[in-house]
Amino acid sequence: LGEGTQSTTRVVDLSKYGNNGTCIYSNTCNYTTGRWNQGIRFNGTNYITNTSSMGLEAKNLTVSLWAYIYSTGFHSEEFPHGSVLISKGRGTTFAPYLSWMIAYNYSVGGSPRMLMGVFGFNGAANNELITGTTYNFNQWYHLAITYNSTTAAFYVDGIKRNTTVNTNGIDYTTDFGGGGNKDLVIGAWFPDDPSDVYDRYSNAT
Repeated sequence: LGEGTQSTTRVVDLSKYGNNGTCIYSNTCNYTTGRWNQGIRFNGTNYITNTSSMGLEAKNLTVSLWAYIYSTGFHSEEFPHGSVLISKGRGTTFAPYLSWMIAYNYSVGGSPRMLMGVFGFNGAANNELITGTTYNFNQWYHLAITYNSTTAAFYVDGIKRNTTVNTNGIDYTTDFGGGGNKDLVIGAWFPDDPSDVYDRYSNAT
């Protein structure tokens, strides 16, 4: 993502796919100092959306981002989805609702704060949660989810924290009668640094 390099009202995708993101609920993208170069600070009302699916519906997938979760501000307490760092909608209001997602929960019913990955697999009755680790406020984390057509994994700072085996593949189908959308969304209801999306499978090395 070429944040801040070409536009102050949208996030420019420098990959071959050109999936530029539109900054919502703000006159600008709210650029700030990121983990590397610039980042975008989300405050609970602003987020980035992209309606294209070009290169985002891969069978083998890696999604990664740097996130800095502040101790102040708004955090969603909805479980298991929590505050969304990045997600790919499935275009339906029927489960599984999302194709994939990286998120965190703030604190639900006294449960510990948790980083998490979420996948929607073909034939599943609901989205499948892959928990990561608890986290500290005011600290950078590198988060990633991977899927290689067999195993989905969740990484925190390059360390594999949890896996699940599913050979059915990620569900990208659309139920037009169910509503919803297939948007890529970054930063809905959370503060975070921008994300990188890769259409290849990666491991810790």
